[in-house]
Amino acid sequence: MHPFCWSVFGRHQHPGHRGRGLARELVSFVESFALSQGVESLFLLTTTAEAFFVALGYGPASRQEAPQAIQATPQFSGLCPSSSAFLSKRLWRADPAVYAGSAPEAPATEPRS
Repeated sequence: MHPFCWSVFGRHQHPGHRGRGLARELVSFVESFALSQGVESLFLLTTTAEAFFVALGYGPASRQEAPQAIQATPQFSGLCPSSSAFLSKRLWRADPAVYAGSAPEAPATEPRS
């Protein structure tokens, strides 16, 4: 598989485990791990969880502009129906060299006696 293209296969959560934030934690873990491996963007197909992923910062993506490595997967080319939502999320890493000085500094104060 392309080093910047991963596939995570969705699974339905057992009803007894819903509402505990497990899916949100799993997505957060996948995003963090992907970022640590140099992945810049994540893509997904879903027929049932579009609102969930949109709430986590994913947005609609054009199937025609999907990376070739994703277009070549069985999920993209046929296993997932064409009515599936195709979403993406750009990952980013805060680079101290880039963001240095972008946050306002706290005003200097002198201690009071």
